[in-house]
Amino acid sequence: MISRKRKKRLFIFDIKTGKKIVVFAIFLFLMFFFFKIFSCIFKTDKWERDEKLSLLVENDDNFVNLIVFDPNLYEIHKVKIPKNTEIRVSGGYGYWKIGSLWELGKQENFSGSLLVRTITMSMKLPVYSWAEVPASIFDRVSLKDLLKFLYLRYKTNLSLGDRLQIILFNFKVKGSGRSEVNLGETTFLEKVKLSDDSSGYQVTKVLPQEIVSIFSEPFLSENMVRVLIKDATGSESKSREVGYIVEILGSKVTAIEKINNFEGVCMLKAKSEKILRIFSKVFECEDKLVVNEISSDVEIVIGRNFAKFY
Repeated sequence: MISRKRKKRLFIFDIKTGKKIVVFAIFLFLMFFFFKIFSCIFKTDKWERDEKLSLLVENDDNFVNLIVFDPNLYEIHKVKIPKNTEIRVSGGYGYWKIGSLWELGKQENFSGSLLVRTITMSMKLPVYSWAEVPASIFDRVSLKDLLKFLYLRYKTNLSLGDRLQIILFNFKVKGSGRSEVNLGETTFLEKVKLSDDSSGYQVTKVLPQEIVSIFSEPFLSENMVRVLIKDATGSESKSREVGYIVEILGSKVTAIEKINNFEGVCMLKAKSEKILRIFSKVFECEDKLVVNEISSDVEIVIGRNFAKFY
């Protein structure tokens, strides 16, 4: 039989043990809670660390800037497009000066995505992220300006995690790793009289190789990724445009097939999750990871409604 003194000691021991268990359980809960918050904050949407990130920034000066972050070479490239460049707008809006497309996108409830799709299709420069004017401070290296980039209110399709990665990457890139090119000073743009009789630029058909190298993904070229395009648009021009963009990315178009049974915008199929992610950022299509359904590495199906979007 247990003595009264022994019972009292066991009772005290049980209370202390119970308190420790409760404290430990609370500690685990708090750790899990903060881990989930931390994961959400640093979760990236557009940028994987071993892939390039291309960002369009609507500046308040005479240019629209395309910024490409290259984590493999630790480089940041700024490609400046004069705002008085006349360009064919995606979605059937006709020809506009590129400096007017941000406002047009707002009016049509597309925000920056209309300008992104237009530059991708009409200039063959694969860009998929966008941000308003305040984000133009991204390429300065002072902590004050980079914190503004993180916390100022502006419209963008970058997640908080993406923006944090951009800030951290900026501190890693030294002066020699930063480059800037004005497309108005290259053979890619030709100075002409525009449709409204003003002076401006139009796109030529030759994209300089030094510009191509900025936007290409080494992973695609190193792995000789093959792409099959299936075209249900009824127009050869769209499949050729998509094929050119695919090759700028670093892939090889093996064939273009005509089909007539797809009414949607577009469909992406790929054998690799990484390849699918790269293409899905550039082309806003339905996507599907497959293994044995396709003969090529990637299959892009462009439908009858493709031109209404692109």
